[in-house]
Amino acid sequence: DADMAANKTVDINAIVLDTDEGGVLSASFAFPTGAVSADTVERLAGLWSEALSALASYAEVPGSGGLTPSDVPLVALSQADIASFEARYPQLTDIWSLSPLQQGLLFHALFADASIDVYTMQVVLDLAGEVDAERLHHAAQTLLDRYDNLRTSFTATADGETVQIVHQDVVLPWTTMDLSHLDEPERSTAVADALAAEQRRHFDVSTAPLLRFVLVRITPTTYKLAMTNHHVLLDGWSLPLVMKELLYLYAARGSTSSMPRVRSYRSYLAWLNRQDPAVSLGAWTTALAGVEEPTFVAPPSVGREISARSAETERFVDPETTASLVALGGRLGVTVNTLVQAAYGLLIAHITGRTDVVFGATVSGRPAALPGVESMIGLFINTIPVRVRFDPADTVENYLVRIQGEQADLLDHHHMGLVDIQRAIGMGNLFDTLTIFESYPVDEAELTQQAAAIDGMTVESVSSNDNTHYPLTLLVVAEDRISFTLKYISDLFDAAYVESILSRLVGVLETFVSDTTTAVGDIDLLGSEERTRVIDTWNDTAHEVDAGIMLTAPFRARVAANPDATAVLYEGAAVTYAQFSERVNRLARHLISLGVGPQSLVALGMRRGIDLMVGMYAVLEAGGAYVPIDPDHPAERIEYILDTAVPVAVLSTSHDRTGLPERFPILELDTLDLASYPADAVADADRLAPVRPENTAYVIFTSGSTGRPKGVAVPHR
Repeated sequence: DADMAANKTVDINAIVLDTDEGGVLSASFAFPTGAVSADTVERLAGLWSEALSALASYAEVPGSGGLTPSDVPLVALSQADIASFEARYPQLTDIWSLSPLQQGLLFHALFADASIDVYTMQVVLDLAGEVDAERLHHAAQTLLDRYDNLRTSFTATADGETVQIVHQDVVLPWTTMDLSHLDEPERSTAVADALAAEQRRHFDVSTAPLLRFVLVRITPTTYKLAMTNHHVLLDGWSLPLVMKELLYLYAARGSTSSMPRVRSYRSYLAWLNRQDPAVSLGAWTTALAGVEEPTFVAPPSVGREISARSAETERFVDPETTASLVALGGRLGVTVNTLVQAAYGLLIAHITGRTDVVFGATVSGRPAALPGVESMIGLFINTIPVRVRFDPADTVENYLVRIQGEQADLLDHHHMGLVDIQRAIGMGNLFDTLTIFESYPVDEAELTQQAAAIDGMTVESVSSNDNTHYPLTLLVVAEDRISFTLKYISDLFDAAYVESILSRLVGVLETFVSDTTTAVGDIDLLGSEERTRVIDTWNDTAHEVDAGIMLTAPFRARVAANPDATAVLYEGAAVTYAQFSERVNRLARHLISLGVGPQSLVALGMRRGIDLMVGMYAVLEAGGAYVPIDPDHPAERIEYILDTAVPVAVLSTSHDRTGLPERFPILELDTLDLASYPADAVADADRLAPVRPENTAYVIFTSGSTGRPKGVAVPHR
């Protein structure tokens, strides 16, 4: 009010606004016009702003000050934690939290020391014409300078929480190689080896930056520029954006004056911190209610180290079928992504023999609520579970619409970390196969067109190489024709099997478009060739055998031929043929010492496991016959079988012997000390009598559904 007396000559109100780009300080200056002029106040405001800028500039000078907990709101750190990090990293400018997938990728990176880190990615530009190496180097360094999330390293607090450290000045690792002096084909081999060696070389996640460039001169006018980075920095969406900006900076000779302001990855991490995890975890626990076991399609691989990067096979859906799938999706309100996932889910169900399966899906993870998110660079993707359930009587249409609805209900919760989801439902790993639907903002054609002629340099092609730790990963690209690339760990799958999966996948999709009233259970999940192989070829098992050999002869031959091959796998435990044979032979010699020989019976009172297999073969090697008994059967049946068979001994374990009658000698294989017995093969001279083809190998008792169980003796012959 102009008529009121002023109690202050100048009243300054300042406030810090918290935005996605960080804190923004704003201030208003109020003053009585009769006491001071507007020009004076404007000069005061200018001097105040200059003083604050000077203080801010001083604070950025190394050694002049440091961060406080309020400066790093994305993480909960003490001043002591910050001081420790500043001492280790003099160029530290900020400390961030991690996205859920960053945490997962770092876990795999830390355990990849002795093997390949599959999350080391590489993108290669084939350059031609007049390539200025120094200019490229300068452009790449400028790119690194522009993006703070490309200058991060990762470390742990004293409490074990991982954080990412943002560094101020980081020198880009840049290597140039000249292989133009080599002749073909040696030159091509050397180029391929050089790029492969770059991708094999591990990153130290505690040292920034986690990316590097190598420029290989192949001829005076052809080059390969490779950017190798750890996946923890960038996702597939970001890679073409990075390459596009690199080419722009090359054209602009490193000038950024006409480039838009960088939207920091920090704003995405701040958005993540504002989400309510309880709401999202509630949605996921509801969606996964009733899932009681994981869905694994790969064979057990306990202790496996990845010895090679993924192999891959590719398959295309013809343009007509692709168009029909798009039309079907439009009619049902179902995305092509859902069509593929629904088909893949049926295949996984067929492979595992179940009607309720879970596999993984990579989602873009870029929230629409975050301004400019589509052009931001960083790791936004996330891996989420996809649950596929079906009733064989469901029609294809009902099945597809239901899957689409279930996935749509979870769209707002795609940011939740997989580890947190699994922990919430009380399970470990939920799946071992992943689907990735690729749809990027910049494609190869756009990149090559952008660099059609930058001062005589052109980009001829763009290629990339990345992997996952999953045994099976399905990559989907939907353009004029849908393409499938199935990446697989060749240690676990062979190429023919993987090709059959893709053939069946295409077959299921063709069924979808042919008739949506088809019952899901009636879909033929085997192609004609595979059906012939499974039903006819594999069932044609007739072959000549030597009637005079013992039941253990094929086993002995396998031990001799492949002693180091895996003989038995059970619940994560594995033994080789050599190890298995040693256990069998020692136990067989012990049984012989107890009087087991031809026509002697030994009961096997054990549940499934390696010990059961050892006992079975040991009885045969001793010359006796085994009698299997299920410890979980009624006591009356167990006692009847033992009283009828009158075995020399009962082989069991300390856990399985409960419920077995004590009137027969019980040998606990898990506590029995057999070290004093030789481990070499048992011969007829070691047995109580030679074993003949007509001797009994085992006695199996019938169910007894029509009376008492009856024992059926089966000879070696």
